[in-house]
Amino acid sequence: MRYSLNHRWGDCTEADVVTDEQLDALLSELTRDIEDVEHPDLWITDHESGWSLLAFAGDAGLVVLEDEAETTTQHLRGLTPDTIRVLYVRLISGQIDLLCQEDWQPGYG
Repeated sequence: MRYSLNHRWGDCTEADVVTDEQLDALLSELTRDIEDVEHPDLWITDHESGWSLLAFAGDAGLVVLEDEAETTTQHLRGLTPDTIRVLYVRLISGQIDLLCQEDWQPGYG
């Protein structure tokens, strides 16, 4: 399987292709139980490229991009749900170069 979709409460889905429905369902978790500090994030890993994109629940709009070896960790803050979705579409569309062109800041934010 090319992708791992990791949900906020521990479920993981493996897929060769991420559908719009799967992506929308995953991202909908960002607006539920935002006070749950024990389960703040969800992510998709593209095993082919080695990149993961993590998004955190709440109003900070925090997204983290890291490579498989975790030698590169970068973040963005203040993103809208629509912008977060665009970043995920770039990841699952194989547009890693375009994804990496964002104004990422070092670290986890």
